[in-house]
Amino acid sequence: MAAAEKTAPMSRSYVLLGTAAATTAVLVVVAALTDLQFVFHRVMIGLAVAAFWPFMLIAVGLAVFVAVLGLMLLLAALTDGAVADAPGGVPGSDFMELGAELIKPYYSFVLGIRHPIFWGIPAGLLVGCLSLGAYLAITVYLPESNTVGAMAEGQAYIEAYYDEHSRLPPPEDGHLVLADGEPLTDGFGNPVRYEVSGHWRVATWALRSAGADGDFETAQDFCLEGGTRAAELVQFAADALDRLRDSESPHRDRLQGIVEMRC
Repeated sequence: MAAAEKTAPMSRSYVLLGTAAATTAVLVVVAALTDLQFVFHRVMIGLAVAAFWPFMLIAVGLAVFVAVLGLMLLLAALTDGAVADAPGGVPGSDFMELGAELIKPYYSFVLGIRHPIFWGIPAGLLVGCLSLGAYLAITVYLPESNTVGAMAEGQAYIEAYYDEHSRLPPPEDGHLVLADGEPLTDGFGNPVRYEVSGHWRVATWALRSAGADGDFETAQDFCLEGGTRAAELVQFAADALDRLRDSESPHRDRLQGIVEMRC
């Protein structure tokens, strides 16, 4: 009898650990076969919603209250205070009251469930998300941060080169070659694409990193653009002229275009 009582907690622990390990493995495999960042973000959001559901209702109610209050203050400022009170009492109070009422019964229900599979699944999802997060931090987020620094370094080199030579540095095989003779690379170790448009003092430049996926023209790309002072003024005037020529643009946009063309 005593041996059976000791075996039962151990078996529950094994089921808990086995369920968590299986859930973690499934999550990692699904993320690897689809989109790591998408799976990571969605699972983390799901876990947060499940863990803090009552508090999220309170947050929604508070957000509604703040939004309505801000709108009322804005209307009061525009109408010299002639704004009626919001109908139906305090905006968002229903959500806040419901969330407050659910706190005790919700967590009592959740904590009252003792089955190891019930706790093994979220534990496995949490461990899997932590593993994916660590992997993404090392392989994606840190290189992306370094890419931003590399792009800024490229911009500084372009501006310094222009100040010294009165022209933009020419692309070499579509890349920006720095002073050390090496092409500018992003945080992933890939060369950054460098393009120059225009000539002499009316020229623009563009830097583009392929990002984490290594393919250009995707949502993972990093872009940075600039140009000479003359090119920026030409583009500024062209944008203003486009607004003036747009017959469907409102009167205020047309006036704004005129203002922007002034020296």
